[in-house]
Amino acid sequence: MEGIIFDYKHFSVNDGPGIRLTVFLKGCPLRCKWCHNPESFSCAIETWNQTDHLDGQSFLRNIQVGQQVDIESLMKVVMADSLFFSKSGGGVTFSGGEPMMQPEFLVEALKECIKQGIHTCVDTSGFAKTGQFRSVLKYTDLVLFDLKVMDSTIHKQITGVDNYLILNNLSVAVQNKVPVRIRIPLIPDITDTPSNLEAILEFIKPLDSIQGIDLLPYHSMSKSKHAKLNIDFAMEGVENYPIDKANKIADYFRKWFSDVTVGG
Repeated sequence: MEGIIFDYKHFSVNDGPGIRLTVFLKGCPLRCKWCHNPESFSCAIETWNQTDHLDGQSFLRNIQVGQQVDIESLMKVVMADSLFFSKSGGGVTFSGGEPMMQPEFLVEALKECIKQGIHTCVDTSGFAKTGQFRSVLKYTDLVLFDLKVMDSTIHKQITGVDNYLILNNLSVAVQNKVPVRIRIPLIPDITDTPSNLEAILEFIKPLDSIQGIDLLPYHSMSKSKHAKLNIDFAMEGVENYPIDKANKIADYFRKWFSDVTVGG
């Protein structure tokens, strides 16, 4: 069993509890305008033109994005960090892209982590076939579940897909009593409108396995990645999200959920 991975992030502290290894799987069905990982869109290994700068000069070079990895090789990377997991209550988080674009590989990787007693987490948009989603849930200790826009028409305009599957799969996770943290990217005038935030709150209030909410303020660091990879950036000119505004939104959600973070 092999999968395509485009990055690892060691010693991650914002992708679930404790110190974690975040594994980024290639492939994503969404095209969010603010995406920080545009190199993740395709499931395939790709060659990209990257622009580097040195001493005031620009240099163009080819880079490979993605590598084919089997489960044995992946677990060698995982186990190298296992001491940090056990000491901190951490584990492995599978992200992307959308990790459920490679469902068979994801399930096998989760199974191997479970065999080793390693806490598993999946960071997902929720856009996946429900049968595949259920298969992944069986081996997942925690789901980090993105909610962007509740209006289906607007959701399709900004991501390229509607949100029917997403909302249905969130309900499936809750029905299966899998712990969930809701992640809300705060994008100016798109996801942070009062009507959208209220709609998100009304949807998740009755869900009894929601552990908390992570608000993710938009930041422009992805602009440099787009420039480096010579990709047009849809959020050109949009400034970093004001932290005071994000904190006010956090206070709004804290009326119903005690565990609300900003930026984590």
